[in-house]
Parts: sequence; C-alpha cells; structure tokens
Amino acid sequence: SEPRRASVWRDREGAGPVADKTKILLIDDNAADRELIARMLGSQAMVLAATNVVEGLEIYRNERPDCVLLDHYLPGMAGLDGLATFVQEKAVVSMITGAGSEQLGAEAFKRGARDYILKRSLTESVLWRMINRELERRRLEIDLHASRERFDEIAARIPEVLWVRSLEGE
Repeated sequence: SEPRRASVWRDREGAGPVADKTKILLIDDNAADRELIARMLGSQAMVLAATNVVEGLEIYRNERPDCVLLDHYLPGMAGLDGLATFVQEKAVVSMITGAGSEQLGAEAFKRGARDYILKRSLTESVLWRMINRELERRRLEIDLHASRERFDEIAARIPEVLWVRSLEGE
C-alpha cells in the first residue's frame, strides 16, 4: 500500500515549508485543536499532523520531526500508551491534553515525555518556550554523549601513552 502523506500546514504567507524551519509533528484527533496549535506555531514551523498514534508513528519514522506534540485522548490507542514507542525512536515528545490530571502528567513523565501541559494553558509563547527548551535539552544531550565518547576513547589510550612515555625515559 502507498504510504500516508502527512498533513502540512503552510505558513501565513502561503509559501511552502522551508527546510530550516522547526519540524513539529502534532498528533491530535481534534481538528479545531490542530488548527489552533498550528496557528500558534505560525510561520516559524512546518507542522505535520496526524489524528492517531499509529499514523503519527508512521509520519515520525518517515519525516523525523524535531519535536512531537502528543495528545492523550486519541482513537485506537491513547497517547500515553504510544509514548514509549516514540521515546524508543528517540523522539522529543511533549504531551498535550484537553482533560488531564496530575496522575496522568506523572505517568507521562515516567514513560519519557519531556513536558506535559493542558491545552487550556497553551499560548503561543508558552508553546514555543516549551519546544525550544526541549530542543536545546536534546542538543545538549547529544553534545554530552559525544564528549563522553571522546573521553572514553582518550581514557582507553592512557595506559598506552604511559607505557610509550616510560620507554622513552620520560
């Protein structure tokens, strides 16, 4: 079967998506909420949209967006139940929900969500602050991992370096 194409909102000027824009996957079955959040993201983002977890995972695997905004109450599989798969795929996921609780938020964090917010608390500035914070956190995690790998490589060579230096009489 032919792969599903992601819904893409174009920026306010009507231009197509631009490669240097933040690519965000929005998974929400409520069309009005998708439209509202896409408008909040404005022309600074290319928004990919899915209406359920399975469709969202397919789009994530094909498009590798910078961030995933995942609703909880979705048809088929709840966002919370699909969260682990996104996390295994190394996605930066923020849970958004219209009707949540402290328990749901705590469980979302346990399962790997980077953030959790009620839709009624979303504003353009809150949304962008949340996304930018998590993207910066991801960048720092990648840098830290690379630094640890370099350190481990150098540390593994230390006995060799000490041995060579001792043979030279230093």
